[in-house]
Amino acid sequence: MKNNKPIGSVTIYKQEVENSIIYTLESKIDTQFIIKFDIEAREKSVYKEGALVYSSIFRKLNDKVKINQSLSFHNGQYIFENMGKEEALSFNTIHRNLVTLFFNEPVSVQKIYSDKFKKMVSVTPLSKGKYKIVFPENNNSIYHYKNGKCTMIEVKGPFYKVKLIPEIK
Repeated sequence: MKNNKPIGSVTIYKQEVENSIIYTLESKIDTQFIIKFDIEAREKSVYKEGALVYSSIFRKLNDKVKINQSLSFHNGQYIFENMGKEEALSFNTIHRNLVTLFFNEPVSVQKIYSDKFKKMVSVTPLSKGKYKIVFPENNNSIYHYKNGKCTMIEVKGPFYKVKLIPEIK
């Protein structure tokens, strides 16, 4: 939402299959600040027995691909892939990434994995059911929860401020 008007949609799916959980996020935003922004995004995260084993992010802005990357867990190590190049990351097992915030309030969680920045970011409790995450580019998101479920995310950047109301399926 921008100026209390819808500018797009965010739909998040959670699918449980045997000992795995698959999260899928799809969003479409169409708005105008100074120039027109047509944004498409898809994210997928796969957890097996509580550990992140695969994640991917795809984002397109005005028909230009901005992000197309993935993370896989192989032989006890996370491998980051971006534009055909691979990089080994030195993380212990990742138990939560940002997409899980749509389904689970981060009570007692201090750090969470950001796929976009390929690093752990701090989760700061602000008040009951309200948590802030500051990202490396000085953008931040404030997640709001009611009864443990995410009801809204306030996203702030240097030139924008939007509210996301997730449609969780």
